[in-house]
Amino acid sequence: MKIRVSAGSASALGLRYIRSDEMVTAVHLLVGADCAFSCSFCPQARTNQDENKEARLSRVQWPAFEMGTLVDALARAYSRNEILRVCLQVVPGGSHAEQTQAFFAILNERNLDIPVSVNAVIASLDDAAYYLDHGAQRIGLALDGATPALFSKHKGSLPETFSHRLSLLETLAKRYPNRVATHLIVGLGETERDMIFRIDQMKRMGVEVALFALTPLKGTQLSQAQPPPMASYRRVQLARHLITEQGVDPSNFDFDSTGRLRRIYQFKTTKDLIRGDPFRTSGCVGCNRPFYNERPGETPYNYPRALTPEEASEALYMTDLPEFMRQVAGGGRLL
Repeated sequence: MKIRVSAGSASALGLRYIRSDEMVTAVHLLVGADCAFSCSFCPQARTNQDENKEARLSRVQWPAFEMGTLVDALARAYSRNEILRVCLQVVPGGSHAEQTQAFFAILNERNLDIPVSVNAVIASLDDAAYYLDHGAQRIGLALDGATPALFSKHKGSLPETFSHRLSLLETLAKRYPNRVATHLIVGLGETERDMIFRIDQMKRMGVEVALFALTPLKGTQLSQAQPPPMASYRRVQLARHLITEQGVDPSNFDFDSTGRLRRIYQFKTTKDLIRGDPFRTSGCVGCNRPFYNERPGETPYNYPRALTPEEASEALYMTDLPEFMRQVAGGGRLL
């Protein structure tokens, strides 16, 4: 049985060579095909007519390898601390259940204790228990859209409502503390206020938030859309970090009439802010997803590594928030 591996992960495992200055720290695998749903931003969508869509997710290519070959490579890389986690992306179609079961079975047979996250369309507690009982350390259930209207617009083919998914996330987080995550995509039409208040709600529920930037892709319904402005994404990243790491309450965020964040009160200028930690990849521990939202050579929406002092200063300056602009000299180094 074969399983698809992201191109960067395949390179990190020595299965395929790709020249890159950024190596992955989490191996991403893809199971299933012929998705039953039609999310507007996803190349796996039922409505996408691209004949090569089974090998694509976001802007990443996913070549297929024999399961045994893959697990051998995983074992070597994990024993050398070259990778920290496996992330299993489950497309709800094709033989996803058989592939998932086979993957966990071979991990158990070889006594590999590598942490595994599973991102899937989880519709019930039984669905969640299936993955956790088979060996997943964490499960991810994506909201993607920050509001009910955006969820309906971009994920309307799903057989559930926004409120149902929100309720299920809350129930899962209570039953499985520190084991539940969700995805939110910046750029689907939300305001910064919408996104920040949803992040705060997830924090209060105990759900980890992984932020993504909309990536317009050929064959998707949003192929002609624009990705979010970097400055807006930086503000949302910064707010997320302050909410999750400092417990900053939404009452300390001030927005203009359009929902744009314009001031932040009652926060601490700590070393992690100065290092640029808010602008690194968010989500499960050990996952860095290089080039998932951008091409090599571009300033990344999510830095897959520690930022240089110059990069950290530039990211803070880009927020255009006076509290941080004062700490950066003309977009240069932190004062």
